[in-house]
This record gives sequence, C-alpha cells and structure tokens, in this order.
Amino acid sequence: KHAILGALGFLAWYLSVAELGTILEASDEAFLRSLRLLDRPKAGVIYDLPRDYHEANFFHLAWNEVPVHYRWTANEEADGRFRRLSPAYWSEYVALKDATADEDAIQLEEFPSYDLWKDDLERYDWFFQDLRAGKRGKELSSHFFRPNWEYRIVDFRLWGARTITNWETIRAYSERFRGTVASTPYGTVCTFFRQNPRGLDEPAMLRERPSHHANELTDFAREELGPSEGEEEVWDGAAPSQARSPGSDHPSSGAESSFAGEFSDASREDGEIGVVQQRRELSVPYQRDVSLAGPWTERSSPREPRGRASIEDRAAAVAKIREWAARVTDPTPQIPEYEGLLWDLNWLGQAVLICDDERSALRMKAYAACSPGTESITDVLELAIRFGLPFEIYVPSSRVREFTRGKRVEALDQDTLDALYAPGYRDTLLTFGTGGAALYEQYRGLLNGLLRRPHAIAFIYAGGVLRFVAEQYDRNIVRRLVEGPSLQVTEHMAGRTRLLRRGADEEFFITDRVSSSEVSLLLGHIAGTKSSNESWLWPPPEVMESESLHMRGYLSSGATKILLNIRDDITNKKKFVWRTRADWKEYFRNGHKRSFTPATVPSPDDFADGARLFERTFPAKWADHYIADITIPEEFE
Repeated sequence: KHAILGALGFLAWYLSVAELGTILEASDEAFLRSLRLLDRPKAGVIYDLPRDYHEANFFHLAWNEVPVHYRWTANEEADGRFRRLSPAYWSEYVALKDATADEDAIQLEEFPSYDLWKDDLERYDWFFQDLRAGKRGKELSSHFFRPNWEYRIVDFRLWGARTITNWETIRAYSERFRGTVASTPYGTVCTFFRQNPRGLDEPAMLRERPSHHANELTDFAREELGPSEGEEEVWDGAAPSQARSPGSDHPSSGAESSFAGEFSDASREDGEIGVVQQRRELSVPYQRDVSLAGPWTERSSPREPRGRASIEDRAAAVAKIREWAARVTDPTPQIPEYEGLLWDLNWLGQAVLICDDERSALRMKAYAACSPGTESITDVLELAIRFGLPFEIYVPSSRVREFTRGKRVEALDQDTLDALYAPGYRDTLLTFGTGGAALYEQYRGLLNGLLRRPHAIAFIYAGGVLRFVAEQYDRNIVRRLVEGPSLQVTEHMAGRTRLLRRGADEEFFITDRVSSSEVSLLLGHIAGTKSSNESWLWPPPEVMESESLHMRGYLSSGATKILLNIRDDITNKKKFVWRTRADWKEYFRNGHKRSFTPATVPSPDDFADGARLFERTFPAKWADHYIADITIPEEFE
C-alpha cells in the first residue's frame, strides 16, 4: 500500500512538471491522465525556510494546490527575505482580499504595514532573490571592466549562466542589467542579471504560467549552478563559483596540417558569374515551416538583393578572410585526422549548432568560406573537433526518442545507468593518499569508468584540454560523438537544456553534458585541505587559456606540443606530478621562451575585425540555427 501510494505521489508530481507528450506513447499518457491525479488532494510539504528557501518554488506549489507548511520563529521574522511569508503579511492580505471585489487589483501600497515592510518587499522577490545585489550601469562599466575577466549573463527564466565574449554585448548589458564582480579561485567573473522579478501581488501568475517550466528550478540547474560542498551558498542569481573558461585542448598529433593552410591559394571554382553552387543537402525526415533564432539574438530584417556577385569580388573577399585567418590561427598546427567518420544525418538534420565562444564560430566560418573541397557542414564540424574548438549540437527535447534506436549500453548495465542519472548522484573523487604511482592507478581506475559513460562524448564538445585528455584515454570517443546524442539525452533527459525561439513559439533543446565533478575527475583534480593546496595532474583549461600564449580558443601547434609533453611525462617517463594552480602558471610561462614563442597571438580586436569582415562578405548567421539550414559553400553577398 505504501509503495503504491508513493508511486502515485511521484506520478502526481511528475504530471505537474513534465510534458508527457515528449516522453511517453499516446496510450501511456492517456492512461496517466485518466487517473486524474492532479485533481486529488495533495500531501503538504514542510519547509525549513533558512535551509530550503533556495529550492522553494511557491508558484509551482500554489499552481498545483499543494499545501505548504513552515515554521515561523524569531529567526524568520528577523530575516527580511521571508517578509512575504510572515503571518502578519497574510493577515493583512486576507483582510484586503475580503474587502476588495477584484483580488487582482490589490496593490502592495494598500497594506496597512506597507511603510514598515516597504524595504523588504521591494528588495526580495518570491524566489527570495535579492534584487539589489550588485552594481549597475555606468558605475559598473566605468570601474570594473577588465579585458582578462570572464563575463556572463544569468537568465532567471532559464536558470542558467552563459559566457559572453563580445565587447559590444558586454557594454550593452552593463547599461541594461544589474551586475556583480566576484573573485574566484579561477579568476574574476563579472555577472549580469537578466532579472524578471515576480510577486504574489500579481496573482495571474498563479493561473497563467508564461510557458512550460518557466518557474521551475530543475535539479540539473541546481547541481550545475549551485555551490558545491564546502562552498558558500549564493542563491541571488549569482553565477557558479567555478568559472567556466572557453577551454582548449587537442588529441594526439597526426599529420602536420595547417588551419591557416587549409585556406589554400587555389581559387574556388564558382562556375558562371552569379551562380551559387548547390549545397549537399542533409537527409531530413520532416519539413520545418518555421525558422529558429536564439532567445538572445535579434532577428535581422531580410537583406535587399545586391545583384550578381562577380568572381573577382568573391576572390577578393576570400583573400581578405585568408589574411585574417593567418592572424588568429597557427600556421603549422599538429592536428589529428579522423577518417571514415559516419555522421548520423537524421540527427544533424534536426539539430541546432551552438557556439557560445564567438572565436569558434568565426574560425569555423573562415574554414567554410575559404577551404577548397568543403562540401558540407560535417567537414566544418570535423575541423572544429580536430582543432579543439568548443561547440555544441542540440536537438529538440520533443524528438529525442527518435534517436534511441540502435543505442547500446556498453560496459554499463541498466541499473548502473539509472543510478548515474538519478538526482543526487555524486562522483567518487580522487584523494591524495600516498601519491605517486598509487595515486595514478586510482586516477586511471576512476577515469576508465568515467569515459565509459554514454555522455562522456560531451568532453569533445568542450574542446581544448578536456578534449585532448579524453581522447588520450579513449580513441573511439569522437566516433561515438558523431553517432548522435547519448543515452543521457535519449533515455534519461538529463543533459544540458536551452530554450530557443521557433518563430513565435519557444521550445526546449537538449544536448549531452558533463558535470563539474566529472571535469575535475578527468583532469585528475585533488581538492585542497588544511595542509595542502588543490592540485591537478592535467592543467585546468582556464589556467592554460590565461597563462599560455599558445592557447587562444583552439589547439595551436604550441599548445599541442605542451600537452603532448605532459602526456609523455605521464605515460612514458612515469612522472606522476600533481601541480597546484601556481605551479601550472609557472609551467606555462616557461613555455614562451626563445624559439617556442608562438608566431601569432590573437587579440580580442582581431576577432572583432573578423566579425566585421564576415558581416560584409558572408553575413549568414550560424548560431542557434538548424544545421540543415546552413549553406555550404556559403553564398557571397
């Protein structure tokens, strides 16, 4: 009886937070709906407000008519964060409601104790967020901007933080949004808050939710953005305390090739003047009648026809892009070759390409525009993988079941997978112990289990150091990536999600993701103690990005040589050295001496020049667009 009631209770909750049509067969969904669980009385929840407030979602509970109980003591009374939950507040609210014909017309100013509570009511919203956190506008931009900081935007609708690198965007956000500057062990992070405060004095919010999950703080987001063990809890919309750097790394060396050299001087045969070459179409099993654009991007108006482009015009544009590419790429990088990759075209036909690092998007566009023989987007994606460029491929969450067929559970049984993707799962991390060879054996044992996880392919998306290390210990990981999303996405819906706009509608998209603890495990991270500092077997990506001139968003020949030297020390010379952050900084500084200094070190201005160049020549946007809609070769405008 208890088991059945527990299962029904779970289904009642699940029905309230999930769109079953995206997960279940129609007959199964109809059966669950027929139970009418949402109409049944709900067991209440009990909150310890000081402990649980960052997880409480009163909108969701009220919408589903779940009774809420919490203790009210002198501690809660003294904390202005909980003013809207005080018995006095609700007594006055009920009195006003009884005396007012239109409940929706009640204003905060009408509360008898408004003057006494005004500061608290204006400061905190119903998610208990401090709306005054941080600085804003010119004060922030004039005092705090530094080019070596990481900049992020937090969107409270998505409960996620994304990195921004474009300086014009950063300036615009500084004028429009509130922001904070925080020092972390990984560097300084400036975070802007895209806030949309809501309050219970807007009761329509309880009856008309703006969109599915708009008020939900998911377990995944809480795990990714929340403080880890031992860190101070910051739940006022602050970014995660562990900075996420663009990262760069590369796999084993292959034939010497050149990113800049990919843009050879051979002219592309465009045929007759004004004729656009036909692209190789992806196999798409259904037709789309709406375009897709990211929620943060402004849709540009249709371009006016510019007439027929001449071969000379295109050749001149390609020459300029080739010249620009030489400024931001290594002339002779060591990159691996991937032969015979079989991409799942059904997956790509429904997928969206995401490049949060603008440097990656510009380098990929340069390759597509200038390299002879580039016939499809898969050629560009393979180059991005070879150079360790960070990118992601998302699919609509409503269609993930279409990619389940043929997926196998390799070396992991179903019970292990269920436990791995269950809420609250924690990885076993390294402990220093005796160090040396014994510690390395412990690392290899944990790493083998990590790379056998289906979603380990997300290390390839991360690029840089993470991709390099993952490929050193799993030579087939790239081949697993091109087969499509893993069981983390198709079976467990536990990947990284993003809300994108399709015409007038919004839809959730999903991709594979690795957690911060999995990244730590891959790098051989050991947490610090009272007697020792934290240390790593492999360099933290953000340290290599900031300290090594060879690492600027991709794997140059210098960056690859550095990582290959580290690999050789570990695997051949058996030098199992765990270095602190300071040790790694010194390690990279020594790599810039004499002949090993990189031939070119791209700057933010170089990438700004590239963005303007593409706007004048090949302006089509790739970010947040269906991969099947990306024309290769690109049309010249």
